[in-house]
Amino acid sequence: MNYIFFGRSCDLNIGNGKTVSAVRLLFKEHLIDEKEVFSNIKLNGIPYTELRPDNLYEVLEADNAFILFDEIHAIIDINHKITPSCKKHGEHIGLCYHISEMFRQVRKGMNTTASTAQTFSDCVYRLKIVMQEMIICEKFHIENGIFKKCETDNCPETHGKHFIKQTNYRTGDIIYFEPEQFYGLYDSSEIVKGWN
Repeated sequence: MNYIFFGRSCDLNIGNGKTVSAVRLLFKEHLIDEKEVFSNIKLNGIPYTELRPDNLYEVLEADNAFILFDEIHAIIDINHKITPSCKKHGEHIGLCYHISEMFRQVRKGMNTTASTAQTFSDCVYRLKIVMQEMIICEKFHIENGIFKKCETDNCPETHGKHFIKQTNYRTGDIIYFEPEQFYGLYDSSEIVKGWN
């Protein structure tokens, strides 16, 4: 199954819980299925293999794996041509094509992918059409007894406890979860770089 977590366009708060949502899914699946984990961000307390351009083919051959692509738009830019001859990643010719093929064939190895992007518009079309679960993420706090959307990345201490609202783009289903217990599993200030 392919999941993508993204924020709303023109949102004042770009820290809406996309990565923590992907890490939460990883944590749940790793506990249940003990999947082999590949990630392009550093994880704490979960054994994983760093996801890099030079080991992508190992990932393509994996079975029962969880593959985390944080900031997928930094790897596959919306302007990339997804072809086997693409040279956007230097010596890794066709890298975007191979990643998109992995998303298309993820079920064959019983794999799960979780990707994040700032907005749905940041994803290339070939990725959008293979994502089974598209989740819109928004960060909320409780103010005067009601949920209120956070409007900045660095919320004031008066916000207290936060909640991530996840809206399933396909079904319209909404869930809220408390993200604090998952923050220690990764570094939310890590700069995710594209693959050159």
